[in-house]
Parts: sequence; structure tokens; C-alpha cells
Amino acid sequence: MKKILSGLLFFVLILNIHAQWRALSLDEAVEAAAKDIENTLTARTKVAVLNFSADSEEFSDYVIEELTGILVRNRKLVVVERKNLEIIHKEMNFQMSGEVSDESAQAIGRMLGAESIISGSFSFTGIGYRFRVRTINVETAEIESVVSLNIAEDTQVSYLLRGSVAVPAVPAPAPSKDADYLLHYNRAYDYYFTGDYGRALTEFTEALRLNPASADVYAGRGNVYNSRGEYGRGAAEYQQAMGLDADYGYYARGFAYYLNKEYDRAIAECGESIRVMPLYVFAYNCRSNSYNEKGDKDSAIADLTEALRINPKYTIALRNRGLKYHDKRDYNRAIADYTEAIRISPGYTAAFGSRAQAYRSKGDYDSALADLTEAIRLDPRYVWAYSTRGSLYKDNKRDYDKAIADFTEAVRLDPGNAAAYQGRADAYRMKGDYDKAVRDATEALRIDPRYQWAYGTRGAAYRAKGNYEDAVADLTEAIRIDARYTWAYNTRANIYKENKKDYDKAIADFTEVIRLDPGNAAAYQGRGDSYRMKGDYDKAVRDATEALRIDPRYQWAYGTRGAAYRAGGKYAEAIADFTEAIRIDPRYIFAYEQRAKVYEQKGDPAKANADYAEVKRLRGR
Repeated sequence: MKKILSGLLFFVLILNIHAQWRALSLDEAVEAAAKDIENTLTARTKVAVLNFSADSEEFSDYVIEELTGILVRNRKLVVVERKNLEIIHKEMNFQMSGEVSDESAQAIGRMLGAESIISGSFSFTGIGYRFRVRTINVETAEIESVVSLNIAEDTQVSYLLRGSVAVPAVPAPAPSKDADYLLHYNRAYDYYFTGDYGRALTEFTEALRLNPASADVYAGRGNVYNSRGEYGRGAAEYQQAMGLDADYGYYARGFAYYLNKEYDRAIAECGESIRVMPLYVFAYNCRSNSYNEKGDKDSAIADLTEALRINPKYTIALRNRGLKYHDKRDYNRAIADYTEAIRISPGYTAAFGSRAQAYRSKGDYDSALADLTEAIRLDPRYVWAYSTRGSLYKDNKRDYDKAIADFTEAVRLDPGNAAAYQGRADAYRMKGDYDKAVRDATEALRIDPRYQWAYGTRGAAYRAKGNYEDAVADLTEAIRIDARYTWAYNTRANIYKENKKDYDKAIADFTEVIRLDPGNAAAYQGRGDSYRMKGDYDKAVRDATEALRIDPRYQWAYGTRGAAYRAGGKYAEAIADFTEAIRIDPRYIFAYEQRAKVYEQKGDPAKANADYAEVKRLRGR
């Protein structure tokens, strides 16, 4: 149990789960119970709706008639005729609005020829009404299905209960007290979602004073303590919640299995939680995350969509569904979900961060920067947002000074953040400050000796400094740690090709990149250039052509193919490729040099001299 609780608490901390659920109308509850029974039992099972315990016969009769009517209309099960049940009722003298023991229920079921019997109850819990229905196998006494739902005290419920002559076993509290409880409970979650944990705890505590038997409030306080890092106090609150409402057990086990990476068992337990409490949105969220870990994005999205149908303001589900859409590269839907989460909770910093990632994936870098900046305004200590904005400045905007500033702030806030040191190292490398790049990458590796990207960055910096042996050593270590690290293969291959002139090793590395990522145009171009430098011009042309099929505007691939054509004596084709490369990139010196040489070979010194003059201009001579 301790293992289950610790797993639950940690996962609750990560997801910031909102422990509320919507109360149903009585008719909605009866519909949900019928659906669960039909989904649980085998088609054409013979069932008897035996009794429903409530404080008034009018209420019991209404539920029995409605449930029976739905089952009969749907024709999935065979329902025992009510008149047969009334005969047994008279013979055995049991009250259809009262309690019936399991033994009596089995006996009645056998007399009716039923295979399963259905019974239920309606009771006051201290803050509201609970509707329960269960199905029992007549032969084995096994409980086949259980439904437990919160019911709103609306006009229909009040009317059906008003005819009762019995005094309720637990009197309902005064309306003002119940309203005050709900006010403090809902206000607590409003504060919680904006990160004001102190006020949230105050409101939950007041709600608990008004209703000391509320499992939901204990769970809410547990969420607050966990979010503040007070895990021991959070565990105590969850123990109280589970003690008051055993239905939390399925949910708790589901979370524990999820954390233990036992995703099939997590799905099963969360499914049981949903079966017992069909409107418990957090079980849908748990099962969604388990499906996601198994790679079943569609089922994950379906569960979150159902959770949002039940509670459209469940912002955690909106963000999580956005993340799933992002994984499927459906960026517009992802952005729509994040935007709705932000509309509901304007202080939801994680939603701003996630939306920024979606904008970045779409190539809308300005919108991404705006969202990250807003996330930082909301939370000036949001390290992830600084690092992500730094990465965007570095990789997408090429503003290395701003990137370095953001990574520096991330390091200041979190001196043990290896990713921030690696990001700053890469910004220094791209800015040309290779000594600082090596220094920061080395610090990242001190913090995390298995950080492959830090080896990659340091290896590239060593290469820029002319230290090819150390560069190859770092890139080789990066590949040893992560055999699918294509950037490291590409960079090592370029060292072999351009600096060490070992074309066979270069070809081997580029070939591995292509195996891992068949759509990598740079790897085809690199391998094509290696074949060209090795003298295998046909293979060079073939690979460069494939690179251009993947990326028709890849100027280096035109340059490689043009050089291979030139070496093979195909001057017209060579000039055409160099000219296209220059059209795409007017500062591409290699293409001007190669085209000048072709013009020389064709005996056209004027055009050759014009290209050489452009080379000198570009080099600043």
C-alpha cells in the first residue's frame, strides 16, 4: 500500500489533478447504470431488477421502472416480467424499496429463472446523494458490475423523496452550510490552478471544517501539499481520502501501476475506476497517459476527450490532449486546446509553454517567443521557459547573445541544470567562442556524465578549434551513449570527410544516418560528396539527386552534383546545377568557384573571371 500511495502522490504532483466531479441528474444516473450493466453482461443474459433501497417507495418504484424500461427497450438483455417479480414479492414479503440480503436475492433470482439480479440504493452522504447499482450472478454470488454516482438534489429528486413517511437516517445539512462548503471547495481549486497554494489550502481547510467527511477535500489538500513539495503531509491527506471513500482505491492503484511502468495494469485499474465512477475524469486522464506510453495516441486522445465532455473546464486534460495532438503533428488542434486552457486559467504557465512549443513546431517563432515571455512574466523562476526561449533564440532566430542571456539565467536559477549549460555551450559554439563552448559543455558533463548532447557540442567545438582527435573521441562517446544520435554521426562523418580525408569512414557514418532517418537530406548530400571526393561520381550524382528529391532547395546538394558532373565531363549539367545553387544562395562560394572552373574548361575566360571576381568579393578581398 505504501508503494501505491507514493506512486499516486508523485503522479498527482506531476499532473496537478483537480479532484472534483459533476453531480448527475437522477435520469442520467439511471441511463449510466443501464449502459454499464449492458456492457458488462453477455448478450441475452436473463436479468431481474429486484429492488432499490431508498427513503420513499415512490423513489424506488421510479428507479426500478425507469431502469427496467431502458433495458427492455435496448433489447440487449432479457428482462424478467415485473408481474412475476410481484408474485415473488408477495410470497416472500420483501420490500422493493428496502434492503434485501444477497442470500435472499439469490434465492429470488433462482425462483424467477434469472441469471443475474440487479439491486441498488440511494442515500445521503453528508454533502449530497449517492446512487449505487450492482449486478450479482445468481449461481456464483459474484458481483458482476457496480456503479456509484453523485446525484444532484434537484426538483425531481426532492419530489420523489417528499412522499416518504420515514425519517431520513442522516438528516441533510442546512442549505446554507452545504452552499458554503461548495463555495469554499470550488474557490480552493480556483486558487490552486493559478498556483496560489496558500489560499487554496486555507479554502480547503474551511471546506473540511464544514464537512469533515469529504474525501474530495482531503484529496484536494493532498494535491496542495504535494505541489508544495510536502510529500509526507500529502500522503497523510490521501490516506484520509481513501479511508472515507474506497472508490479511490482503483484510481490509486492505477496511478501506482503507471509510475511503475506497468501500463496494461494501469489501464485495467483506471478502467475499473471509470466503470464504478463513469464521471470520474481523473481516471480517464490516468488511462490516457498509460495509452500514450504504449504509443496508442488515438485511445489517449479519446479518453481525454471524454474527460472534457464531462468537465469542459478540466484544464489539465486540455493541455494533455494538446500534447498528444502535438505528438501527432496536429499543431492547430494542439494550439486550440492550449488556448482554451489559458482562457479558463490565465495563469496556467505550463499551457503557455506548451503552446510556445506548438508555435515553434509550426515555424511561428514570434508567437512562440511571446508565449515563453508571458510564461516567464507569470513565473520569473520558470527555468524550463528560459531554457526553451534560449534554444529558440539560438536555433531559430540566430540571436546568440539573447540565447546566452536566457541560458545564463536558467543556470543562475538552477546551477545543476546540465541542459542549460549545454544550450549555452552550443550558443557560444555557434557564435564562434569555442573555448567557452568547451568550458560549458564540460560542466554539463560534470553534472551528467551521460549527456550525449554535451559530448556532441564539445566535439563540434573541438573540431572548430582544429582538435580533430578529441572531436572524434567526444562524438564517438555520444554515439556510444545514444546509438540513434544522428547529429553526432553526421558531424563525425564530416570530420572524416573534410578534415581527416577518410572517405570510407565518412560514407559508413552517413549510411548509418540514412538507415536511422531515411528522410535526412544532409546525410545523402554528405555521402554523395564523400563518393565524389573518393572518385565514384555516379554514386555521388545518385545521392545528391536523392537529397534534392527530399529538399529541392538544398543548395549544397546542387553543388555536390554539379561538381560530380564536372568531374565526369558533363559541363552543361554542371553549370545548370551551380547556377541553381547560386540562385538559391547567392553567397555560396563553392558554387561560384566550381562554375568558374567549368567555364575555364569550356574555354570561356570572361565568365570564369566574373565568377572568380565574385568569390573575391564574398571573401572580402
